[in-house]
Amino acid sequence: MARVLVDALTRASQAKSEFLASVSHDLRTPLNIITGYGQLLQEETFGPLTLEQSDTLGRLLRTASDQVALINDLLDLARIEQGKLACAPESMTIATLVPPLADMMRALLRDRPVRFEADVPSDIVTRADPERLRQVLVNLLTNAAKFTNAGCVRLVAGLEADGVRVSVEDSGCGIDDGLRDRVLEPFVHGASPQAGTGLGLAIVARLLHVMQGTIAIDSEPGRGTRVDVRLPRVH
Repeated sequence: MARVLVDALTRASQAKSEFLASVSHDLRTPLNIITGYGQLLQEETFGPLTLEQSDTLGRLLRTASDQVALINDLLDLARIEQGKLACAPESMTIATLVPPLADMMRALLRDRPVRFEADVPSDIVTRADPERLRQVLVNLLTNAAKFTNAGCVRLVAGLEADGVRVSVEDSGCGIDDGLRDRVLEPFVHGASPQAGTGLGLAIVARLLHVMQGTIAIDSEPGRGTRVDVRLPRVH
């Protein structure tokens, strides 16, 4: 009886992942077309735009971009659960990821009294997929920026006896006690207006698992959050 139940749950999980992958793919195609035409309009390919038209078009493109990012998250989650996510670990220097991440944070924290700091020594080398590690850090830093209205967001890396630690720290609102043990589950999120779909940390945890890494979260409501990522060390 137990075996039958396990088989049924496995089939249901596989069907859910296949459904997510199929629907996400079908949704992404028309959104990419909308974004393409919007960019052509923004470049005034079909003629000049008024200031109001340009502003409206900019908001449309930002919304489309947000939806494409959400669909990509769903696709990644489905691929991970199906064991189909492409991952190519290699020896890499973490500091090479910092400049584009710093540019992203300046844009995210614009017009807010929040500073971004990075302390990532240039000699720290880990074994990871560069694009997937970038995706992990983008998710963590975006989360930190989203929930921090004043203070600081920091990206720190250091060596440990058995690996490399990369930490994202913020002085934001922290994680509610009732959610702390469940934040790595898909679609789990708080009730604040800044809360998204609850996919970011779930994808981070699964990407790290694929790269033989781990994640640990230390958070206190009203005091901020620290997320520690641990990865293999290359000597």
